[in-house]
Amino acid sequence: DTIKRTVGVKAVVGMRLEEWLPAQNVALWPPMFARALSQGPFRTEYALVDGRTAELSFNPIRQDDGTVGISVFGKDITERKRAQATIQQANEAVAQAERHYRLMFNSVSDAVFVHKFGEDGLPSHFIEVNDNACRLLGYTREELLQMRVADLIAPEEHPDVAARAQTILADGHLMWEGTHIAKDGRRIPVEVNTHLVYLDGSPKIISSVRDISE
Repeated sequence: DTIKRTVGVKAVVGMRLEEWLPAQNVALWPPMFARALSQGPFRTEYALVDGRTAELSFNPIRQDDGTVGISVFGKDITERKRAQATIQQANEAVAQAERHYRLMFNSVSDAVFVHKFGEDGLPSHFIEVNDNACRLLGYTREELLQMRVADLIAPEEHPDVAARAQTILADGHLMWEGTHIAKDGRRIPVEVNTHLVYLDGSPKIISSVRDISE
């Protein structure tokens, strides 16, 4: 019955391939039989004439140390293939959105830092930085993602970190002028403009840092 629904012909014992398979598919089968005989059991996908996809399982039938035939089992995997295609399309859409986000993020002229709050209520390690942040301070992106705000600001500003964090949490934004320390030790006067945002259900700080040394 399954074969009849698939190819429109009722298959019976003794029929040859060309008697019930579509003409364009007959030539596909001998190589698959040969593969089963030479390599053993295997599975392959097979396009049905009605547009669905089957997974065929070829298994040599052995008897008395010899091969006497080949069994073929088919399973309709059309829905699974559609689900996989949908997932792939979704992943591609996410990847494209991330590329667009990265392009816009790195097109900003200021240095941009993103970090979350630690359990102590203080800014934790950076979770994202743009290319201009790396250029401004002389660190690689990987180095900056291992650092915290306190690692970049001048020592005299360390006592202000907790108060600034509380203000940002309370008001949602804060702007101030301060000093960042570059990797080579240079002191860079900066204007810092911070905003509180919620990403993935938790508060994050996005800081736009502008060099005001000129």
